[in-house]
Amino acid sequence: MPNAHTPTQSQWRTDRPAEGFYTSAVPADPTRTVRTFLPEQYQARYPYPLLVLFHGRGGNEEQVLRLAPRVSRRNFVAISFRGPTVIGRRADGQPACAWDATDPTRLADAVVQAVTQTRRTCHIHSERVYLVGLGEGATAAYQAAFALGDKVAGVVAVNGSLPRSQNKVPLFRLDQVRRQRVLIAQSAATPAAGLLEAMRDHKLFYAAGADVQFARFKSPSSLPAELLTAVNKWVIDRVNAETEALVAR
Repeated sequence: MPNAHTPTQSQWRTDRPAEGFYTSAVPADPTRTVRTFLPEQYQARYPYPLLVLFHGRGGNEEQVLRLAPRVSRRNFVAISFRGPTVIGRRADGQPACAWDATDPTRLADAVVQAVTQTRRTCHIHSERVYLVGLGEGATAAYQAAFALGDKVAGVVAVNGSLPRSQNKVPLFRLDQVRRQRVLIAQSAATPAAGLLEAMRDHKLFYAAGADVQFARFKSPSSLPAELLTAVNKWVIDRVNAETEALVAR
């Protein structure tokens, strides 16, 4: 795998840029960078699904993007950016970040800017943008998805839950929940309270008529291989279903 570097525009636009991790700047906000993973044997003419990755508490954009090739080395372009609050330093010296007090509108704007930037350099299917959040990042992914509505194809919440008030009441409008496609994935490492919240979230989505699936994995790892494989399958199943529906018209 190549070392991380900043590609030039000409590097981005070759037919077979190298698989790996890249950095680009968001023109509307030069202080914000977007980390990008390009899949193996990237095909410039194929409109790829895009995974937008939200790290967990204490993570950052670099750490979470390293999960992309574990989900799939071929099927997606993936991007990540860091939460707005720096809460310390990780063991590797990189910043440890969080999504504390995230403004949903501002977060949605940041997602739009990051996706727009990515589409300038990669061939991304405009209707196949999926938000994937880990832990606290799952809450941020939900917030962004609710604000963006039909611009998001689906949400994957891994070991996380819906945004809630201080009284633990879920914060959403019924129409926001009803139109979402959601995979709720939980590992055995999730604390009991977090698992109960995720199960309640599943019931709320189901009662609202959303396309929702709940999956729990027995591995003690917080991100077992079978969970990441399930994320890949869930997204690809929806991409294939959309393609079949278009062909059938």
